[in-house]
Amino acid sequence: MSNTLLVTGASGFIGKHLLEVPKLKHFNVLSPSSKELNLMNPKNISEYIKKNQPEYLIHLAWITTPGEYKTSPQNIKWVTASKNLFDEFYKNGGVKSVVSGTGLEYDQSWGYFLEGITPTLPNTLYGKCKIYTNKILSLNSNLYSWIRIFNVYGMREPPSKIISNTISLLSNNKKVVINNPNAIADFIYVKDVVNSMVELLYKNHREEINLSSGIPLTIEEVVDFIGHRLDKEKFISYGNGGSNSIYVGNNSKLCNMGFTPKYSLKSGIDEMIEMMVK
Repeated sequence: MSNTLLVTGASGFIGKHLLEVPKLKHFNVLSPSSKELNLMNPKNISEYIKKNQPEYLIHLAWITTPGEYKTSPQNIKWVTASKNLFDEFYKNGGVKSVVSGTGLEYDQSWGYFLEGITPTLPNTLYGKCKIYTNKILSLNSNLYSWIRIFNVYGMREPPSKIISNTISLLSNNKKVVINNPNAIADFIYVKDVVNSMVELLYKNHREEINLSSGIPLTIEEVVDFIGHRLDKEKFISYGNGGSNSIYVGNNSKLCNMGFTPKYSLKSGIDEMIEMMVK
């Protein structure tokens, strides 16, 4: 066995951190560019898989453009691309895959999402296409991990995301205006996300897992903490309107498998501040 691992989406936010996980040294890691492996080209997929014969797969590639990904027709193309990838991977000796899903697969009216209990009833094209992709994957193999990722934060995330944006603005003495301070979410540090992905490669069974912290926090609590750490509370203001939504994933299944997030929100933000603020 060559222990070859194929990583798609390696140039993205999560993918870049994944390639830095120390345990990947036990694998022969392939992280091709889109020119080397064009997932929209079935022939290219077939040729690449046959040539390299990966035994493991972490599939992250998908449309993730902020403001577009939830409704973009590109989601449908990614279902087809993923199907072609799974077909070739398992047909050519693939053993185990770890594939990124989303908390948006769930019925969002629940607010708190429990594996095996909360129904999967998405209200976005993105969520629907991820569900279809999971079903396609289940037809190929009983040995895979489908990970429903919640709010990931960390270095190299899109600058528009709440934590990076708040740190950037406050560190430059610019105002931060939060219109949805009472919205509740959970946040998981990107290093915990990628380490759990690698651990799941070693699990010899099928699972659908929430990748989340399981800790509900209001947006106001998150922003207040950043303001306190930077001693810039005076630049923060809160509106009275906005969403009171809840978006929190129960992570008991992940914890029962022996993986507990190592970073709290505070330690993750502290690490980001240390790297972002010169």
